[in-house]
Amino acid sequence: MYVRGHDSVCGYVFLLPQLGISSVEPQNGSCEGAVVILDAGAQYGKVIDRRIRELFVRSEILPLETPAFAIREQGFRAIIISGGPNSVYAEDAPWFDPAIFTIGKPMMNKVFGGTVHRKSVREDGVFNIGLDNTCSLFRGLQKEELVLLTHGDSVDKVADGFKVVAQSGSIIAGIANEQKKLYGTQFHPEVDLTERGTEILRNFLFEIAGCTSNFTVQNRQQSCITEIQEKVGKSKVLVLLSGGVDSTVCTALLNKALNQEQVIAVHIDNGFMRKRESQSVEEALTKLGINLKGEMNLKPEEVFLAQGTLRPDLIESASHLASGKAEVIKTHHNDTELIRKLRDEDEVRALGRELGLPEDIVCRHPFPGPGLAIRVICADEPYICKDFAETNNILKIITDFSAMVKKPHTLLQRVKSCISDEEEEKLLQITSLHSLNAFLLPIKTVGVQGDCRSYSYVCGVSSKEAPHWESLMFLARLIPRMCHTINRVVYVFGSHVKEPPTDITPTFLTTGISQMPVILTPLHFDRDSSQRQPSCRRSVVVRTFITRDFMTGIPATPGNHIPEEVVLKMVNEIKKIPGISRVMFDLTSKPPGTTEWE
Repeated sequence: MYVRGHDSVCGYVFLLPQLGISSVEPQNGSCEGAVVILDAGAQYGKVIDRRIRELFVRSEILPLETPAFAIREQGFRAIIISGGPNSVYAEDAPWFDPAIFTIGKPMMNKVFGGTVHRKSVREDGVFNIGLDNTCSLFRGLQKEELVLLTHGDSVDKVADGFKVVAQSGSIIAGIANEQKKLYGTQFHPEVDLTERGTEILRNFLFEIAGCTSNFTVQNRQQSCITEIQEKVGKSKVLVLLSGGVDSTVCTALLNKALNQEQVIAVHIDNGFMRKRESQSVEEALTKLGINLKGEMNLKPEEVFLAQGTLRPDLIESASHLASGKAEVIKTHHNDTELIRKLRDEDEVRALGRELGLPEDIVCRHPFPGPGLAIRVICADEPYICKDFAETNNILKIITDFSAMVKKPHTLLQRVKSCISDEEEEKLLQITSLHSLNAFLLPIKTVGVQGDCRSYSYVCGVSSKEAPHWESLMFLARLIPRMCHTINRVVYVFGSHVKEPPTDITPTFLTTGISQMPVILTPLHFDRDSSQRQPSCRRSVVVRTFITRDFMTGIPATPGNHIPEEVVLKMVNEIKKIPGISRVMFDLTSKPPGTTEWE
């Protein structure tokens, strides 16, 4: 069994495991050889599912409280337990059947004797951790690897029979009982931010659990078609078609499974679409053989509703369809009962190709449901809480660290307690070489920390010289770890910001923005406070985002992932627009930020 600790739970096998795997003897069930994922509400629970299927192993997601006998009867080969937003100390901590740890093994205690404790400082972000690569789980890896950690609780005492196999400084990040094939990690091997996470899962599935790689896209397509036909019968299906890859593939799948007259696709031009969006939708429908109609004359009681919402959207909306216990991250996604078994973005694209959809449709970029409206940050007053001044002081210490270490201060010790010796050395080097300042912006944006939604500050960083991107990316990883009320860091282009804005330009949903995926913020920089000039301009954020699944991702680094001259040209063109104060570049990975700002 491979167990992944909760965001705030160091679960392993103590109480609420986070990611675990265990060999299970088949009992002639319908899921023989498959992996069962017991869902405790983790935001990345569906990413575990996806990673397993990428390795061509069948996986099924069941509630955490599924009894052990049901798992045995269905013939699952391995068990994975996801994490969740709850702490082991919470009164509403989810329940599980402790017998899952005894399937096919001698009786083991419900609690193995280990304990956890809640730390005063969370670990949220990408860290280098030390690994025992003699452990079967980490075979073939280096002794130090880059991983994503998101937790507040940590192991205090290791259970009898277990040994520590991974550490983040003095914090235990992995344990194992090789004899019983029980493994636990405090980090996320399932996400792209853990660079060699797939190898960990591969070791887990094939070397430890003995799974077979034989589950393909064709299997899933036929499974979808069969389920659609069984559930719909001779009824009609109403598809809410945005024109994106998800809803288009969903429509194509319905079109293949049912008669054309049973499928009714509806697209609404809400005024915030991309350029030629509705025309593209009409062309896509025509290629699918679906005709547009002005009058539908539908009877609600005779029609099913199909929704092409992508899994991450359902997860982050805390839909019961994707996860029974997930915390709300996004609030702008619909979730209804639907006819679909489509999973993640890359799987949807692969299925679209199998269904014969043209490449220009299959490879379209994802687009938020509310359209461009979601990229206009609205506010009628500045967001300034009681911790605003203290957080700004911490940011000053961080960006002027080389000078601040010479002046002992309580907040300085707080900063030092959050970083390793190696990170402290790098921060000293960066702040001695570059003239930087960091400051809070009086707006808030959505983020994800651990498995929970956060809605908090944006930190701006400016410099006197040209941006040194590697240093900026380092600060962007460091700052949210030290200041948990910050979930996004941006670089502010232009001259050194001397007086950060402390008020906002009142903004409501009446202003359109360009098609380019940028965010319009109500921030007016460079005003002389002595003249009491009112805030009347807005600033633009450029968000370049690299991801495979939209569950985690990184910002594209200028000069590496994207030519710096292209970024600078974008900045210069945007600055020519009347009413624009400054242009910012989003340096934030996900987590702690989300793809969109709202």
